[in-house]
Amino acid sequence: MLFGAGLVIVDSGTGTKLRAKEAVPRLLAGAGAANLSLVILRHMTEISNGLSRGIMGSLTSQAVAAGMADKLMNGAFDNPFLALLGLFIIVLAILVAVAYVMRIAILVVLTAAAPLLLVTHALPQTENWARLWWRATLALLAVPVAQSFLVVAGFQVFLSGDGLLGLSSGGLVDLLVIGCILYLLFKVPFWGLDVAMSGAGSATWRKTKHYATVAAKTAVAA
Repeated sequence: MLFGAGLVIVDSGTGTKLRAKEAVPRLLAGAGAANLSLVILRHMTEISNGLSRGIMGSLTSQAVAAGMADKLMNGAFDNPFLALLGLFIIVLAILVAVAYVMRIAILVVLTAAAPLLLVTHALPQTENWARLWWRATLALLAVPVAQSFLVVAGFQVFLSGDGLLGLSSGGLVDLLVIGCILYLLFKVPFWGLDVAMSGAGSATWRKTKHYATVAAKTAVAA
């Protein structure tokens, strides 16, 4: 805060001087975000969990695990090749669990660091750290929502009683579908973090705002 006040009154000749009318809103935004970080995180987490539950509907995680295990056991006993494929799928399931633990651990670190990182909204020179926090947190909270879509699509479309898009379900088909679902479940958290770290999410947001502004101006002019 003191550094921000210093930039308001000091000009080093490098163009870093801040005008008061720009600095005051930044200082207030940084202080407010830092102090309300836990409240913001709690509401964001509730929204993420609510969306995930809404997508899953009556399909629970226990039912998903039991269904996968049942199809895995039935398919793995058909022949040795399917047994090897079943072992590979078990490894994928373990990797999904590891990725889940990693996501929770990173969220805990981001929660602890939230006040320190969000206060950097106060200065344009440090605001990138706050933006990185928002991108990483939103990406990690969006992961269970995306994973819920994958699980519902896998169980209600591909692993339904009617078979795989008209094909007879069972054996190799079931194992391949389960393997693909688990692979995607494993990759989603890393895709989200990659978008957050690369800043692609910010670019997409800027483009969306630009197109929305242009559309609004066009509508008003018409």
